[in-house]
Amino acid sequence: MCFVVETESRVTTHAGKRIRERFGGGKKASQTVADRALSKGLGHDELTGKLKRYIDSLWFRNRTANNIKVYSEKVFIFNGNVLITVISLPTGLKKIANKLFQNKNTEVEEIA
Repeated sequence: MCFVVETESRVTTHAGKRIRERFGGGKKASQTVADRALSKGLGHDELTGKLKRYIDSLWFRNRTANNIKVYSEKVFIFNGNVLITVISLPTGLKKIANKLFQNKNTEVEEIA
């Protein structure tokens, strides 16, 4: 039996505005960025240390968010596959996120 991972996201009006504000581009670009964050972003189980504690604090503030991803130095807050909002990572955590993301990509390349 084969399971298909849902990578198609829906973007709320608020989240679309936040993506355009933080990344630039139009509505189609917003959808593309949201899809990439959902499929390629770092999930809670891939985070460590201060970054993981920061994401935990975001979850405690907004418990409807059951899927939080870190992608491109931003935090994407999803409810299922619906993007609620996008927040910039604090400066001190960007370096940690970039290192974890680089490690994740290196592991994927080694497997392939």
